[in-house]
Amino acid sequence: MWLARVHCWQLKDIRQKEKSQVDKLPVLPLPIVDQDLTRVIPCYHCSNLQGKHPERTTVNSTLETKDNFFNQTFSANDEIAKSSNWTSVGHASFEDKFDPKLARRWIQLEKEAFGRVNVSPLPPFFRPHIPCLSSKTDNSTRPLCVVRETVAIEVVLKNPLKIPLNLTNLLLLWEFTPENHTDIISNEFSPREDFVKTEVIKSFDISGNETKAAHLTVVACQTGQLHITGIKYSLTSVAINGPVDEKFSIPPGPHSAMSAVSMLGRLDLVLKGPRLNNTKAEKTSVMHGQDNRLNLDVVPPMPLLEVRFSGFPSKLLCDEVVQTMAEFTNCSECHLEKLYIATPNPEFFTFGGDLATLSEHTTIQSNVKCNSTLSNMRRISEVPIPGGSLCPGYTTKLGIWIQGHGKPGKFKREVVFYYQSAGTKSLMSYRVLQHAFDITTNSSVAVRATARRNRHSGLQNNSDDQNQLIIALDVESLVQGEVARKHIEFSVVQVSCASRKWTLQPLSHHKTDGSIKVRYGETVIVQFKAMKCQDECNSSDELHFSHVCFVENEIAASCSPAVDFFFRSGAWEEQRKLTENLKSETVDDTSQVDISLIVFWQTSYIDKDFQKQTVNGQSHVNINRLAETVSAVTQPLVPQADSPSNETASPSPLDRVNNRELLVKYSLRHPASLQVDFSSSRLARLVVELHYTTVARHLLMCLWS
Repeated sequence: MWLARVHCWQLKDIRQKEKSQVDKLPVLPLPIVDQDLTRVIPCYHCSNLQGKHPERTTVNSTLETKDNFFNQTFSANDEIAKSSNWTSVGHASFEDKFDPKLARRWIQLEKEAFGRVNVSPLPPFFRPHIPCLSSKTDNSTRPLCVVRETVAIEVVLKNPLKIPLNLTNLLLLWEFTPENHTDIISNEFSPREDFVKTEVIKSFDISGNETKAAHLTVVACQTGQLHITGIKYSLTSVAINGPVDEKFSIPPGPHSAMSAVSMLGRLDLVLKGPRLNNTKAEKTSVMHGQDNRLNLDVVPPMPLLEVRFSGFPSKLLCDEVVQTMAEFTNCSECHLEKLYIATPNPEFFTFGGDLATLSEHTTIQSNVKCNSTLSNMRRISEVPIPGGSLCPGYTTKLGIWIQGHGKPGKFKREVVFYYQSAGTKSLMSYRVLQHAFDITTNSSVAVRATARRNRHSGLQNNSDDQNQLIIALDVESLVQGEVARKHIEFSVVQVSCASRKWTLQPLSHHKTDGSIKVRYGETVIVQFKAMKCQDECNSSDELHFSHVCFVENEIAASCSPAVDFFFRSGAWEEQRKLTENLKSETVDDTSQVDISLIVFWQTSYIDKDFQKQTVNGQSHVNINRLAETVSAVTQPLVPQADSPSNETASPSPLDRVNNRELLVKYSLRHPASLQVDFSSSRLARLVVELHYTTVARHLLMCLWS
């Protein structure tokens, strides 16, 4: 302790003697800087807007709709006024850990967005956005920062002594070269805040044997080149006399033996890049590449996007659909345009359609034709902000629909917001905002479906034989554990059919019967009838949407957002591939059908405030082949040696049958209901007639009892 105090006195004495001869601050021995742990955030958001809603200029929002998913009505202003759970996304923080796999995915999405927006290949000088620079990132190029925006530096300091240290007036040292100038300006002896504003930490304490990170910021006020050279601080000897919290307990005096000794000095930041190991000279010696973390290019003003969500879910049921609100704010002095969103999972969200153009008295009709050319699911899509741009300081709010994954588990949903400036282009031609959502999904319901031919009792060879199908829909509740106690019952409120050839009609369950109830551990089977469309779609870009609704309000399955999630589902992808395969085949396969069912369901629970909350969901299932179809058996091949080449074989009865036609057709006839008095007998007798026919139209009748 005494030696450290003497060391400070000696340093101070040397500085006083050579003050007029030295143009640099001395390098202090304490604390020690861990150079490899230095990190840089070129665009740092100082204010934490979590849970706050500052006043901003709001442009016309497309959030308020009248006819949306389950006929709910959302008012943008009311919801925003009531909700305080706003979460800002995409802000880089020193608390974030570097993930190399995630970083590669960010770069890939950024490249795709750049190519999609600019409709051009990547330029040779393309440099991806890295939100936080560290020793693990590629620092071969100089990072870009925007004038009048904050740059944050994390410097890790270690105190090797067992006694605490106190650093006062801690700040960053920098050298700045203004644009179109060669003079180098430094803040080593004067602040020079007209060029770069520097944050000063009045007091920074480091306990004995402690490693502590200091977060320091600078703001460039002019364009040019900024180089962070080190840190500047005063090391006081008072901290050596006792604990950190007692260092100012003794008032300094001119004749006191315990008077404070303060030494002003610096510590240099010298970063090394990765070790080079390519050439022979590099392998035989220790050579490092260039690390430009602290060498920044200051560019002209750019738009600065802030994205906030209200009520974004972290837990969902499988296939659950919720609406959240997104707020987009331009926090800069430049106009923002060409706002796009890139994600590897475009199936989990949609902005919905422009429902504001619909009339309040619009009725939803069956057999709606929907153009499916817009169904191509893209990883890059434009954010529908009004007018396509945001003025400085303006905010717009959009409704976003989120759907839970079809399987239970924990999933990460990554999004990149890409945007450009409407003004003059600079070295920074665009900006991106990255964020990853963590969503946990729990089991809800499973839907399965099969289709069979409809058979009449007479089995006459009429057109109805090929123009009707019986569809069996199985709905099973898969909830378990705490979810099962929370969501006791599921209700199927509507089943819609999307097909080019078929429409859906009720059979075993009608609207007057109400919604279909499925409780924990149950499976409900519902029968529907599918009829061939009279005006069958000639174009593969058109679909018929038909609906069987069990509640009062019918859901617009052919409108956004329901149709968006359908076009993003695996059922649509399966149907699309089937259609492409059928086009390539020369023979029509009568056993294949193109029917996709959209099952809308609801469940409810009581929240902690004893309020009933409704959960909506949308599941999909595809039917591409009849359930009772068997493969046609062709005639066995006869060896060529057994028959002369000039002899023609007699035609077989099977040759006249289409190889793709069903060989076996059957139907069952039985009463729809049966009343039994089990008090007199425990045996119930049900008569079922099986009508069985082959391609030769030979009829067999059996009675089962």
